[in-house]
Amino acid sequence: MSEPNQVELPAFPKLDAETFHKEIQPLFDQLVQQVTQAINNAPDGKIIAGSERQVFDLMNIFKQKLFQTAIQQRIDTAQADFSPSSPS
Repeated sequence: MSEPNQVELPAFPKLDAETFHKEIQPLFDQLVQQVTQAINNAPDGKIIAGSERQVFDLMNIFKQKLFQTAIQQRIDTAQADFSPSSPS
């Protein structure tokens, strides 16, 4: 049961995996290239030590973009489905 002055928000539409995949694929491809470059640029015999921090940072940036893209897609879908003239 909701509080007296609380407005109930409609549920956001679910994320569509195919649409999400299409949008995120170029970012993933870029990540693979950057990780490959970081590992290839690491000194021989110190591949993990020489690339771990850079790969960690790249993965965190990718994770942030992944969430931003997913959330934005859900918002965009909800806005597209919203009709200001429909009765509440």
